[in-house]
Amino acid sequence: MSGEQEGTWASKSLGDLFAVNTPGHWGDEPEGHGNILVLRSTNFRKAGGLIYETAAPRQFDARKLAQKRLQAGDIILERSGGSPAQPVGRARRFEAEGCYSASNFMQIMRPSDKVDNWFACYLLDYLYDQGHTEPLQKATTGIRNLDFKTYLHLPVSVPSLDEQRRIAEVLRSVDEAIAATQATYDGILTAQAAVFQSFLQSGERVPHSQPIISWMTGKISGVDQLPPGWRIVRLVEVARLESGHTPDRKKPEYWDGGDVEWISLHDTQNLERCDISHTEMRITEAGLANSSARLLPAGTVCFSRTATVGKCVIMAKSMATSQDFANFVCSPELNNRYLLHLMRWMQPVWKALASGSTHKTIYMPTFKALQIILPSRAEQDEIAATMDSFVNTAEGHAASLTHLRSLKANLMSDLLSGRVRVRA
Repeated sequence: MSGEQEGTWASKSLGDLFAVNTPGHWGDEPEGHGNILVLRSTNFRKAGGLIYETAAPRQFDARKLAQKRLQAGDIILERSGGSPAQPVGRARRFEAEGCYSASNFMQIMRPSDKVDNWFACYLLDYLYDQGHTEPLQKATTGIRNLDFKTYLHLPVSVPSLDEQRRIAEVLRSVDEAIAATQATYDGILTAQAAVFQSFLQSGERVPHSQPIISWMTGKISGVDQLPPGWRIVRLVEVARLESGHTPDRKKPEYWDGGDVEWISLHDTQNLERCDISHTEMRITEAGLANSSARLLPAGTVCFSRTATVGKCVIMAKSMATSQDFANFVCSPELNNRYLLHLMRWMQPVWKALASGSTHKTIYMPTFKALQIILPSRAEQDEIAATMDSFVNTAEGHAASLTHLRSLKANLMSDLLSGRVRVRA
């Protein structure tokens, strides 16, 4: 790469880059399997690319079939949909074989022969990532629509076709590294879940195991026998249940300058890790003293019981929490890291136990009745250590993903703006 200029970039309107620019089509309910598969926004992978397996079978007449069938290298632009957290205007490159189209909420865009289709897709991604589609949204009846006419008139600078291809090649190499790292990361998580399940189902393979009886609240599907020495116990028999509280927000003396770590729903991202040492918000000693919030000891397992139900983390030091969390101070009988991994694995259980129409919540009486599988302490320690090894490996790959995505964002900014050129 070099900062030297190797040819002049042409100034164009975005719409000038495309030879075909047509709305998608939804078609009719199919007779049998239909004659085409239609891609929708639900087929957009968050990290890029398309999910082809869940495309909708539809029926097009012969004219629409000829007009709307996708070709390899076509770009699908999301014209309608989106959300406050995800503006409309995402773009994906079509690569599959077979007969596909895009829904009427999409725009099918085919680059001209003077534009590399990979470069064009990266350029649309760059415009989206830079926020250019956000001010072009128009919300109607809960759906966000892209002001497509204005979008097509966005000014862009385009290098020669050869340089477009070189830029796309660099960015594709980073995408390939991201995809490989993501696949490894996903594989680790899949293996972790399978290994944990094998621990809990070990009763089926161990001599003298006993069928489980009297397991009422928190029962895990597929776990029917316990090895000798394992028990089903109420969680509150082996851990002290604590709730949290929010100090009066109208009293600044409870918040300003506070140094008491206070876990709240603002810490959703922090709950992805196994341990939490710092929180987004803190309260003062006065706020702690004048509310029902409790300072809980290091090692407490903190479980999100509302909104983000099922996320949990271990306090690395003494902390308090909001009322959105159920907290468990483990007795010597219960390894807190075993409990953490068990709770993270029990997502189907939490889904069944949560209630409420607006925000799903698990209420405190449910935790008082909740039963868990309790192996011997030595076996808990072994299970927890094995799961921690998976987590440590996964976190290393997660850090690599963060680095690669940051690298791609910086490269897109440099290469697609012409600040850095790619030599032949």
